[in-house]
Formats: sequence, structure tokens, C-alpha cells
Amino acid sequence: MLQFTVAVGIGVGGAIFVLKRRRSRKPSARQREFISKQQGTMIPLSGYLVESACYLLSNSLDERKQDVWRFSDNHPARFAPAVISTIVTAFDAWLNKLVGYSRSTISEDAIANLISREIPEKYREIGREIAGTSISVPSDLKLLHKLRHEIVHFLPYVQDISSGKTLPDWLGELKKKRLLITSGNPVAEFHFTQRLQSYALAYWACETAGNAARTLATAMGGKGAAGHAAKMGADNFELYRQLTSPTGLGEFDERFGLILSR
Repeated sequence: MLQFTVAVGIGVGGAIFVLKRRRSRKPSARQREFISKQQGTMIPLSGYLVESACYLLSNSLDERKQDVWRFSDNHPARFAPAVISTIVTAFDAWLNKLVGYSRSTISEDAIANLISREIPEKYREIGREIAGTSISVPSDLKLLHKLRHEIVHFLPYVQDISSGKTLPDWLGELKKKRLLITSGNPVAEFHFTQRLQSYALAYWACETAGNAARTLATAMGGKGAAGHAAKMGADNFELYRQLTSPTGLGEFDERFGLILSR
């Protein structure tokens, strides 16, 4: 009994120590620069990144005109991983822009807390801290964040393609959504790297960011500098809609005289 009590005491003490360490973590130099500087002008980066992502998505669509394997709702696209990493980076930059436009209405501690968060938590906390409402994090946004992490911090996994399992377990939802390139061969599946080169996946990434941006902008109601920036940003994230969706590729094929591979 004494041993159990001591163990629990050590465990609780350790937990308190960890919590204290987390709370006392000092902002980095770049975070301090963002938090403390209140005078002057600010030019965000998110809009340029959204445009870059859509340019890459356009190139991904054009790849369908080349000598690639064409499915009815997808095709291999080498630009897809770049689309995904760029649109998620744009989304993160946009969230930080909303924090920047809210400097006069929230405390420095709140600013430090928001900009140190990962994208899903930052999204939720901006809803609470700036929009003043409870906003849930879309499951697709959480999945997109995991996917972006895999690409930006890529680990070249050694895989047995004959097992048919070349997708990390934590990204299993992508398979259920039929967003990945697949060999269709029960004997051998493509490597994870190859499966990511998917037009449908790239389009879904832009759509997910766009939907999440619209939800948050609506919650902010267009009020004040941050609300106005949220509305304009949400409009910008919908640029991808100018390009053909995976469900509309049949019409695209007709226009350019393309034939399905199967």
C-alpha cells in the first residue's frame, strides 16, 4: 500500500512538474517579435501562398493531358504533395494573420498561446478567443494536418509492396475516402510516396482548407479588422473552385479528347 501511495505521489508530482514546464515555456525570438511589436504596418503572406497552391493544383490538373493512367475521378499528379504542403502552410499563415489583426483586443498571453499551437488547436482557440464562440475542428482538417506533417517532415519508409499495405495507419481515412492513387493490383501496391501523387488528394486538401476557412469566417461575423480579414481570406481559399473537381473530370476528358485508362 505504501509503495502504491509513493508511486502515485511521484506520478502526480511529475505531472505537476511537466505542467509547470509547459506553462513556463518562453516564447521564441520570432514569437516575441510578433507579440511585442504593435506599431507599424503588416503585410500577410497567406494570400500569396493560396495563389501558389492553386497554381500548383492547375498544373496537377494539366498533368491529366499527359501520358498518365486516367481514372474516372483521379489521375497521378506529381505536383500534389506540393499543393498539400502549400495550402496547409497558407492556412496556418492565415490563422496567424487573424491573431495579428486582433492584437488590440486580446492579451499578449493570449497571443503567445495562440501562435504556439498546432493548426487544429489554433483553429479551435481562435474561435473561442477571437470570435467568442465554440467552434469544433473538422475531422478532415485534423487529417489534412497529419498529412501535411508527413510530407513536410517526410520519412522514407521501407515498405513491402507485396503486403498491399503501404499507407500509415494514422492516415487510413484517406483510403476510405478513395483519395489516393492505387495500383488496383492485389499482388503489389504502390509505395506511400507514389500514392500521394494524386489529383483527387490535392483537390481535397484545397477543399478542406476552404471549408474550414469559411466556417471560421462565418463565426467571426465580418466584424472588426480580424473579421474583415477572415472574410476576405475565406473568399481567397475558394480559388480552387475555378478548377475541375474530381467528379467533373469526365467533362474535362471530353473537352480535350482524353480516354480513360480503365
